[in-house]
Amino acid sequence: MKPSMFRKTVLLVNAAILTLTLLLMIAGALLSDRAFLASSARNLLESAHLAAALIKSNPSQVIDLHQFANAGSIRMTLIAADGAVLSDSAADPASMENHASRPEVAGALQGNPSWAVRISSTTEIRTLYAAVPLAFYESSEKSVLRLAMPLPSFFARLSGLAWIPPIFLILVAIFSYAASTLIQQSITTPILKITEKAERYSDSESFSEIELKEIPQELLPIDSALDTMAKKILSRSLENTRMRSRYAAILESASEGIIASDETLRIQEINKAAAGLFGINETERTQCIGQPVLKGLRNSLINDIFLVCSREKRLIIREIPCFSEKGERHYAVHASPFEDEETHGIVAIVSDVTEIRRLERIRKDFVTNVSHEIRTPVQVIKGYAEIMSDMLEHTEPLSADSNLFSQLREQSGIIHHSALRMEEIIKDLLLLSRLERDPGNWIIKETCRIRPILEVAKTALENQAKEKNMPILIACLDELEAEVNSGLLEQALTNLVGNALQYSLPGTAVEVSATKQDTTLIISVRDHGAGIPAKDLEHIFERFYRVDKSRNRSTGGTGLGLAIVKHIATAHGGTVSVESIVGQGTVFTISLPAGITQNL
Repeated sequence: MKPSMFRKTVLLVNAAILTLTLLLMIAGALLSDRAFLASSARNLLESAHLAAALIKSNPSQVIDLHQFANAGSIRMTLIAADGAVLSDSAADPASMENHASRPEVAGALQGNPSWAVRISSTTEIRTLYAAVPLAFYESSEKSVLRLAMPLPSFFARLSGLAWIPPIFLILVAIFSYAASTLIQQSITTPILKITEKAERYSDSESFSEIELKEIPQELLPIDSALDTMAKKILSRSLENTRMRSRYAAILESASEGIIASDETLRIQEINKAAAGLFGINETERTQCIGQPVLKGLRNSLINDIFLVCSREKRLIIREIPCFSEKGERHYAVHASPFEDEETHGIVAIVSDVTEIRRLERIRKDFVTNVSHEIRTPVQVIKGYAEIMSDMLEHTEPLSADSNLFSQLREQSGIIHHSALRMEEIIKDLLLLSRLERDPGNWIIKETCRIRPILEVAKTALENQAKEKNMPILIACLDELEAEVNSGLLEQALTNLVGNALQYSLPGTAVEVSATKQDTTLIISVRDHGAGIPAKDLEHIFERFYRVDKSRNRSTGGTGLGLAIVKHIATAHGGTVSVESIVGQGTVFTISLPAGITQNL
């Protein structure tokens, strides 16, 4: 238990009072002693003057005066002008030292009656000395008559009153303790009332002002502040309750699973949706709170996500499989660290993407199957269009049928061109389907020199570049190597350089560069065309997305080129990005893990 502040104050006040009283008593004793000494000195000097007068009138009375002095416990000493002791009523003068240095003797030799108090060297007790000048034996030299009287001690003088100081101190202590207790009660009683009022406020769920009576004026501001504080605390408490209810309602109604843990990876919150995803019933859900993530969710994969997020302090996005009574499920997990002034932890949002993945698989299968099925009729259409064009080319029409032949040639050319375009689209769709279907199982990467791959892409588009008078510039060291699939990388570069040639002004250059930064291969394709608007940049890698639909159709593009580039980069474990300024040009950058270490 902590010591009471008021009790400590009472003890300090009592100690101070007793100390002050004791000091006053000591001071009074000292003053009393000084007054006693002064009174005794006056009396002793008067006796010395009286004795000196008797000796002057009859020097032979010295011996009688010695006997009279001894009888009265007074010591009489005659001292010559040089300080030698002539006679003493208590000791042999011959054995006594010179007294010229004694203060009272020195003063009397100068004609001034003097007195002093000290411990006698002869009797070794505290003694009062009084000395007066004296002309002795008709001599012109002055001698000194000194009387000495032993002084009783201070306590000896108060022996009859020894009971007074202790009684006085006890009375002072009792009085001071009683006064301090009353003061303490006058302070603590209203404080206890305020404390009781605060406890009543804390136990109450609604605010009702409590008025206290007989509160000292000095404590009224505290009482008023307590009322104001109680109002604010109750208001904040109600607001916190509303916020908690709102938060709980949002958490429970969320369709995605939400799981929160502290910094030690112990579950702090888990909503109903998350419990359902991991096959946890309502009773188990309550028991999950406070348990480790691994024990509560019984899933090592999501526990690994929490561990990585806690260790790396960054957003972790992963998709994990989970097996339940419904079969295999796929969950997308977004785990992010959070912290405030008091707590640290991780919040994970879990979504069931099983149906989405199933639909994506159906879409991929559909695209693949349809592409395969359409491929044959397209080739048939292409073949018949070529035959028609060839027959019309080598047949001379009659004059009446010349217009009809001209229309047939034009339409057969359109059919042939459309068949070629459909064939290109089917080829690109099949390539995309292959890239989406676990490319790690069929893509073979080898250590290749990069410059020859760039040269192949340049050669494939050389005719198109000459038609538009657009040089293709390559910047790449001959010794630059990386682990890539050369065929797929050639396809990606051909698509990017082809786009640059299509959408750039004649006479401008297309710049292709390849460098290595640490363990990453960076390949850039820059053009100086019209550029891409900012609103389209985030969509250009989507299938069939066209920035300028009319121009894209006129140039014969399939709308799948950039989507293929993106999937080729992803299949290599890399990325593709774009930077563009309208009116100045565009830069596409492919970043791939090089897979080898080489100083260039």
